[in-house]
Amino acid sequence: MTRPAPRRTALAAAASLALAALLAAAVPAAASSSAAPSAAVLAAPDIPIANVKTHLTQLQSIATANGGNRAHGKAGYKASIDYVKAKLDAAGFTTALQTFTSSGATGYNLIADW
Repeated sequence: MTRPAPRRTALAAAASLALAALLAAAVPAAASSSAAPSAAVLAAPDIPIANVKTHLTQLQSIATANGGNRAHGKAGYKASIDYVKAKLDAAGFTTALQTFTSSGATGYNLIADW
């Protein structure tokens, strides 16, 4: 079994942490009224390490199912985008997928708006 490069591992960890933060932040935001933001909404989210590990495990499963690769222009990248999009959609975000081409390969930007 080959180990992922440190840069890819760091990127996957950062992506998972960002996803966990977005999903954690969605719950207090949804509970607040349209009045001034409460202290709970402004506070940094408490992100359980188990949630981060769950997303990292899923992203690794996506890579494994796609020849160990989630790089730009590869099927694993699109599968990763689809995974994150589904999680954000389920948390109540409005998402949009932008397609672009770089170095002859199709890539995607995921835009999420609360």
